[in-house]
Amino acid sequence: MIVYSHLNCFLVITSTLLVHISTSYHLFQMKKTQYLEQHNGTYYIRKVLNNELNGYYGKKVLKHSLHTKNLKVAISKRDELLVLINTKRYTTGEDVGDLLSNHIAEYLEDSEVRANTKGNNRIILNQFQSVIGDIAVKFIDVGVLRKYKQHMKASNYKTSSINQHFTITKCFLKWMLDNTYINHLNYSSILKIKKPDVLDDEKQGFSDAEVLVILEHCKQYKEDENFSWRYWLPLLYFYTGCRFRELTQLTKSDIRMIDNHLCLDLNTNVVGGYKKTLKNKYSKRIIPLHPAINHYDFMEWVDKKDDGFLFGNPSGRKFQNFFSDTYRGSKGGLLGYLGITTNTKEHDYKYNTKAKSLHSTRHTFTNKLKQQYVQYSIIDEITGHIGDNKMIHVYAGGYPTKLKY
Repeated sequence: MIVYSHLNCFLVITSTLLVHISTSYHLFQMKKTQYLEQHNGTYYIRKVLNNELNGYYGKKVLKHSLHTKNLKVAISKRDELLVLINTKRYTTGEDVGDLLSNHIAEYLEDSEVRANTKGNNRIILNQFQSVIGDIAVKFIDVGVLRKYKQHMKASNYKTSSINQHFTITKCFLKWMLDNTYINHLNYSSILKIKKPDVLDDEKQGFSDAEVLVILEHCKQYKEDENFSWRYWLPLLYFYTGCRFRELTQLTKSDIRMIDNHLCLDLNTNVVGGYKKTLKNKYSKRIIPLHPAINHYDFMEWVDKKDDGFLFGNPSGRKFQNFFSDTYRGSKGGLLGYLGITTNTKEHDYKYNTKAKSLHSTRHTFTNKLKQQYVQYSIIDEITGHIGDNKMIHVYAGGYPTKLKY
């Protein structure tokens, strides 16, 4: 009994010590990351101000990018800034980058998007700046945004392009709002423009007859040493629902067997100094190939190719020209040549649009799966689309290859 008593005593003391150590460790970790937040990997200092500092700075919360993704460096920079903030030596005026141009540069630096998307965003935001001026962000108000909207409406951009400019600008303004660089701003109702009803349709999928016409025409290139990509790429787009560059960036090593199924491995590997890009992190995925692809001797063609990019042009410019731009002298590419879509000037350029394009292959694929009553979550995983419930992507494991096949 005495032995058991001592043993119980020892266990209680040990348990208490472990709890104390664990609590101390968590408190240490909390203190270590106190006032720090991460957005897209970049650390920010975020400090709620007391009444005295609130009155001095005119803000309830100070948030400042530390321009680093390294925790150790972030802690050092945070400690330096905290001293400046608490001693009222931190300034928020234009001398420390309160101008619009500085915030645009910071936003682009923090953005985790592929290079061509970042370049496009830079062009759009620089145009936004050129219209309203390189003003202090505190002066961006409803009047400024109305000025920007009127300028865009008077431009020669298509309605869809104007709305794209507005979308990128709103994302930037929301980022500034989230980082407390600006206060509440009602921009949603201002930066929006309705397309003309006559051309208000979404991109359409191809009909079965159109798909057959396209693929039948492309058959002539199957054995062509220089233009075989004109046969294989349309076939892959229709049978995978992939986005434009997801296929043109494929390498020989991306075609592999997984769980006894021939699959496409969509990734962001670096190939010969070229870094492949995807739209977002959910686009990185495995797609089992439809048996029809094998039926058309796809692997036999792949085996004959050299290592590297299968279609020789990862940017996809060659295929874009062939399919949608110019082919055999026809504007509108292959689609224009086959009479499936037109690129006429019946309307002003800003209202001109194409109902069908290369992206329509993705709509065609998705619609086919929906017609077969495939679960939306499986369709989203195959196509790399973020569904309505983002939590599924965060917490749920991926579907097995066999099920997707």
